[in-house]
Amino acid sequence: MSVAKFLKNETTHLHSKIDDHLLLKQLVSPDLDAYQYRLVLEAIGCWLSMLKPLFVPLSNAPVQRIDLKLGRLSKDLAALGSHLKVNSTHFDVPTLSVPALWGAHYVIEGSSLGGVFLAPRIETTLSRQDVTLYYRGDGEQTRPEWINTQVELETHLKSTNDFEEALFGASYSFELLYQILDNVLAESQLIRSAQ
Repeated sequence: MSVAKFLKNETTHLHSKIDDHLLLKQLVSPDLDAYQYRLVLEAIGCWLSMLKPLFVPLSNAPVQRIDLKLGRLSKDLAALGSHLKVNSTHFDVPTLSVPALWGAHYVIEGSSLGGVFLAPRIETTLSRQDVTLYYRGDGEQTRPEWINTQVELETHLKSTNDFEEALFGASYSFELLYQILDNVLAESQLIRSAQ
């Protein structure tokens, strides 16, 4: 079984948990507004920013991919009148093994696949074309980038232990994103109730 298929099978429940999060569900709601969308982008930006330093032990490619995503996300936030915010004080960020980092990379790159389908819907709902650079990702190159990610996984992860460590990294990445989404949602509710 390929590493990507193994990770997909073993993290399906975590992927569903993320998709069902109240903030992310808003992305497919006809009631999505710019404020809700901004919260999602802020959460994803925090997530990527927290994961990025962990990738130092790997080749430059994953770090460059995260930088590219953060650049697009920052432009979207600027168009929404916001900026990248990283509040990592609420979260434990462990040191991950190299195989675990490849598992985290799987989650980061896999999230780009769904974004390509979400972007047109978000643009239609918000009546804006200038705030979906992050979700548009690599455009027509998104699929080839995903294939490249799968090749990297197969190249770097060989043993049963590698697969298990990659699963830990992927699971950690999903759980961290969920915690950040929860934190952003809770903070936004506090702000709204104070107004």
